[in-house]
Formats: sequence, C-alpha cells, structure tokens
Amino acid sequence: MKDLGALVESLRPDLLRRVQALRDSLGGVGMSATDLAHASVERFLAAAQRDGAAPLTRGEAWGLLSTIAQHLFIDSLRRRTVHQSALERLRHDRAAAGDAAESEPARSAERRDLAEHTLSAMTEEEQLLVARRMQGASWAAIATELGVGEEALRQRWSALRRRLRSLAEGDD
Repeated sequence: MKDLGALVESLRPDLLRRVQALRDSLGGVGMSATDLAHASVERFLAAAQRDGAAPLTRGEAWGLLSTIAQHLFIDSLRRRTVHQSALERLRHDRAAAGDAAESEPARSAERRDLAEHTLSAMTEEEQLLVARRMQGASWAAIATELGVGEEALRQRWSALRRRLRSLAEGDD
C-alpha cells in the first residue's frame, strides 16, 4: 500500500492538469480541479485498500485514476444541472403564485408579510425543499432533485425547522 501511495502521489500533478483541462473544456463548471483530483485520489486509495489491490503499473494506476476523476466530474455536472433546473422550477412556481396572489385582494397584508419574512430567512434550496414537501414529493425524489443523499436532506429539513421555529419564537 505504501508503494501504491507513492505511485499515486507521483501521478497527482498529471491528474490535476487532466482535471483542469476537463473543467476548462466545459467553461470551468463543476467541482474545483483541486477538489476533484483530491476526491479521485481518495476514492482510488480507498478502493485499493478495500479490495487488496494487486501491484499496478504506472499506466494502470493512471487509467484508473483518470477514469475515477471523469466519473466524479460527470456526477458533479449532473448534480449541478439537476439543482439548477429544480431552482428554475421553484422560481417559476413562485412567480405563478405571485400572480395568483395578486388576483386575491382579500388576502391580508399581515399574512403576506409573515410569508415574505419566512421566505427571506431561507435559501433558495430550502425554499425548494419546503415547496416540494408541500407538494407531497418523497424524500428520495427531493434528494435526487437536489443532488444530495436522503439522510442529508432530512438533516437539512430538521435544521430548517429548528431555525424557523426559533425565528417565529423571536417574533412573538
């Protein structure tokens, strides 16, 4: 494993250049080149340790590392695309709701102010989470939309609820 670590470290500068070229070819989107190279090395070493890898040549190690980097890069682009489209839908839904609210002049100003105050305390991602939960979407569907795990999403939900609860208590 020590020899493998040294081999991987000798490949790191080449991997960083390869990853930077990938990012540059697509206008610099996705994970940062340094983060992507680091994550690739970590995954490579974890897999080698887990699987008890046989000795690899420099070319084999390079092939595996660059493949891992490409897959991580593609995954980051997919998550980013999904996240952006979900935020676009939220903006569209919010605009449509605003149009509907304008057609209901009986709606109280106090309710509107409370809603605006609550929304201003949330990020766009949190607003999307709340909107999708109100629409009855499953945790799995929302997690996929946002490009995060279900458990991470549930933790974000709990943190948001705590933050909004303390915000509401502070307004009394």
